[in-house]
Amino acid sequence: MSETEALDSLARLRDRFHGALIGLAVADALATPAQWARPDRAAPIRDLRGGGPHDLPRGAWRADTAMAWCMAASLVEQGRYDADDERQRLRHWQRDGAYSANEECIGISAAVSHAIAHGAPSLMLADGFEALVRAVPITLFHFAAPAARDAALGTATALVAHERETRVAVQQIAQALQSALQGDWELALAALPTQGRYAPLREPLLAQNWKDAALVAANLGGDAQGVPALVGALAGARDGLVAIPFAWRDSIAHAAELRELADRILVGALVELAGEA
Repeated sequence: MSETEALDSLARLRDRFHGALIGLAVADALATPAQWARPDRAAPIRDLRGGGPHDLPRGAWRADTAMAWCMAASLVEQGRYDADDERQRLRHWQRDGAYSANEECIGISAAVSHAIAHGAPSLMLADGFEALVRAVPITLFHFAAPAARDAALGTATALVAHERETRVAVQQIAQALQSALQGDWELALAALPTQGRYAPLREPLLAQNWKDAALVAANLGGDAQGVPALVGALAGARDGLVAIPFAWRDSIAHAAELRELADRILVGALVELAGEA
């Protein structure tokens, strides 16, 4: 590979890393008005706006992005997955509003609250999407080292989830994201869950562009929190940051910090790649 080809390849990978992390946040913010709303009664979401049960301002995202930010910050600063460090960051979010869109802990689930307090999931609570959302920064950071990725995913999943369906889905999401980053969307779609509680991820991702995929996911409403963020990440990895409407990605809370974080994750992945070579 020539130097020019190598630089072009790196630029494409950077665009996809940014697309995944920023896409997660933008889609999370896009879906804010529909949280807990019945799809047949809510006004269709066609643009980025605020509102929802927490009356958030335009561009503010919710718990999914906050958890992804906690995880990503921990990975780049520790150089590996450290469950204790992540718990400390999650506690900082819970108590002080760190890593949030508006300095408030919005939408934290009972499962995450239990994990923060006890370092393990509650067997009395059904799993949600928390483990899947947190798999996104892990997969990005360990892009070049699947064995390290899988080990981190196993430990991170065990912090908030206890059901086999969730453990399987986390691996499926990681494989789908990895394939999307590598430019193989057919393989990415094939990796996604096809039944059970995580199956709703698939339909929005049949859309041909990031915007349409994110809007389909945002309009699911109900208790589909987690779906928009994951759809935004996966479609962002497929299409790159350039596919996300500029007016949306430039309007989300802490946009500059998230872009810098995406670059730091990419650096970590490249360092790991050099070590594997």
